[in-house]
Amino acid sequence: AIVRTTGLSKASVSQVVSDLESASILQEIGPGKQLGPGKKGTLLQVDTRHWCVISVDLSRPYLVTAAILDLTGSTMKRSELPVGRPSDITPDKVLDLCKNLSHQAPGEILGFGVAVPGIVDGNGTVPTSTSLNWKNVDLGAMLEAALGRPAIINHDAHSALLAERYFGKGTPNTLFVQLTLGVGASLLIDDAAVLGVHHQAGEIGHVTMDVNGPLCACGKHGCLESFVSTAAIRQRMLQSKDRTGILSQSGAFLAQALAFP
Repeated sequence: AIVRTTGLSKASVSQVVSDLESASILQEIGPGKQLGPGKKGTLLQVDTRHWCVISVDLSRPYLVTAAILDLTGSTMKRSELPVGRPSDITPDKVLDLCKNLSHQAPGEILGFGVAVPGIVDGNGTVPTSTSLNWKNVDLGAMLEAALGRPAIINHDAHSALLAERYFGKGTPNTLFVQLTLGVGASLLIDDAAVLGVHHQAGEIGHVTMDVNGPLCACGKHGCLESFVSTAAIRQRMLQSKDRTGILSQSGAFLAQALAFP
């Protein structure tokens, strides 16, 4: 079946399967149905007992969330770290959280993944994160040096899009907009992520919607993020009883930003 699906030769498939079994990523679970002459095929499945992955999400306003996952994406253990403000989230705190979860992992750790609200290059560095007040933080290299395993650092909206694509209702062509600590968008075309120059595609949070609007963390006035991020909406609702009006204005600004030519 793998040969028919992939177009690879039987010898190539056998070698790849053997390598994955040796690495405890696949395991045999018995013979399959007899589909024709010759011996029965062997059924394979992902070996969920040996390897696990640790993921960390930095996109929420007052909480860092993390989890130990098996190779099918199922959650084995969760962990949370409350924070008073986004700037309280430091690289050292992310490292400590990863270390703590590492000690609780039921199997060997394959690697770490961190979703960051901000610009992330393709090498694990965060050139800038307005929400976290980070500049040129080489988080990937820091985690790999301390933990001895690969670390994937990704934009929070891109991470959320991939999660929706493979574990939710996303399609090969999806536009995903995330409203959390900040505001970001991610685009998938034919199952390929559109990252853009300097990995800044989808950075819609700092599009100016009203030059007379509130001061944004980036230093400008009236950014989309200052109207529609969860933290901004919550703050405005604390100051006004017109919650319907606040949500209506936020929705209008978001629609305007998405429809911008």
